Amino acid sequence: MEAAQLAPGSADRPRHIQILDEAARMFNTRGVSSKPLSDLAERLGLSRAALYYYVKGREDLIFQVYLRTCELLDQSLTAAQTGHTDAIAIVQDFVAQALDPEAPDVSVLGELGLLRPEDRESVLGHFERIVGRLGNVLADGQARGEIRPCDVVVAARTIMSIIMSIPTNSAWAILAQGPAMGDRRLLIALAQDMLADGWLSDRSLLMDPPPIDLTPVALPKVAAFDRKGLAEARREAILIAASGLINRKGVDSTSLDEIASAVGATKRTLYQHVGDKLALTMACVRRTARIFHYVFGEALRDLDQLKPTPEVLVRWQRGQASAQLRKDVEPARAVNGIGGLAGSYSDEIRELILKQNEVRQTLISRLQASGQMRTFGELSLIGPPNIWWNSMNWLSRGFVEVGDAQRPRVVAEVVEVLSLGLRSI
Repeated sequence: MEAAQLAPGSADRPRHIQILDEAARMFNTRGVSSKPLSDLAERLGLSRAALYYYVKGREDLIFQVYLRTCELLDQSLTAAQTGHTDAIAIVQDFVAQALDPEAPDVSVLGELGLLRPEDRESVLGHFERIVGRLGNVLADGQARGEIRPCDVVVAARTIMSIIMSIPTNSAWAILAQGPAMGDRRLLIALAQDMLADGWLSDRSLLMDPPPIDLTPVALPKVAAFDRKGLAEARREAILIAASGLINRKGVDSTSLDEIASAVGATKRTLYQHVGDKLALTMACVRRTARIFHYVFGEALRDLDQLKPTPEVLVRWQRGQASAQLRKDVEPARAVNGIGGLAGSYSDEIRELILKQNEVRQTLISRLQASGQMRTFGELSLIGPPNIWWNSMNWLSRGFVEVGDAQRPRVVAEVVEVLSLGLRSI
């Protein structure tokens, strides 16, 4: 493995901080591996012994990186609040400060499930305080008439999700969409613009499209004597359990033993119904693609392709968000954790990402041509879906539990953060 080049300006940071910042970059690219200290030592050209001077082991490294991320987010929000009083300006500057290409990367906190309970509580406590501060910024903006009526906590979580996801998906976004998606400054400008004024041209539109029926992609209910149906249901239950663990612990750190325990089965049963770890990972990836392709297809149902309306995008985004909140559907989201798979599997994943891409871009293009959707420069066609995807990452990370009764409201609020933006209408 080629030694990593330290991030710009990192030479001025203490060695301990350099190590944590490089670990964050590594986690964002590949997820947390089963031997992150060895990987990190190789990237930095250090001995394991040198690293152990700063970190005690894998869990301690993750804990320190996540605390560092919370500190960086805290500093960025403080700087934004120091420089501005208008709520929209604070949000936009917070995005710029936290995602500055010259600054250390923040981490997505995607493997919280690997931490000891007390360490997880410490990280989440720090993170929740930042969410609360950002929510207060939005609430104060509402009181001054700067921010439209919305659930400020859901909006704050959605903003945090966008900020923390952009560093993790750039490699896959470039692979799927081209080099423009790797330009951090373009992504910052897109996020700032959409968070302020949304993607809808007419922000006065009131849209509440019918929800997408997720039953066809949910865990099926099978009759007791339907042997074939029971076998398929067992396989689906295994994939749902694996997807949930992957979302909270990452791909490499999720073991077959844990998955088997989650469904009350043995490893042998997993092998019989799905296969080994690689087969199970790819089955989860294919299942995720199947879920999102189904949701998109349902959103397009009965659509006049030549005269589309914005409701189709709102219905599609709500369907994606709802899927991630349903425990009997939950797709796997840890795309950064599959970066180390062999080339043939990476190629398949790329094709799954690109599937229906032309249809999506045609839909967006027609909405923009008809004046119903705003344009965003170089990223007009490829950028919005990327930001929509990032805005929903928090729904499956285990940060909060959303009950069935609250799900429709949360889903609608998440989607409106980017369809309407936050500025007062």
